[in-house]
Amino acid sequence: MKKTNIDPGVKELPEFDVIEQRSDYIKSRAEYSNGFIMINEIDKGTVTVKANYHWIQKPDGTLTPDFNNPNHDFVDVK
Repeated sequence: MKKTNIDPGVKELPEFDVIEQRSDYIKSRAEYSNGFIMINEIDKGTVTVKANYHWIQKPDGTLTPDFNNPNHDFVDVK
């Protein structure tokens, strides 16, 4: 299993909502104080993360939002 670290750019915990949950599927939404939003879907062990900004990969492999590059394909669930 590949592990990816995400740095949302703030230390505070996000506002977190579970949008949908079944025995084999979870969809959640996290919104941070800096405006960064992530939609996470876990389906049979596969995790998909969608965000309202594109990513920058730091030298250590951590992903962080590129606040200069909004993701125009992002669809919010709220």
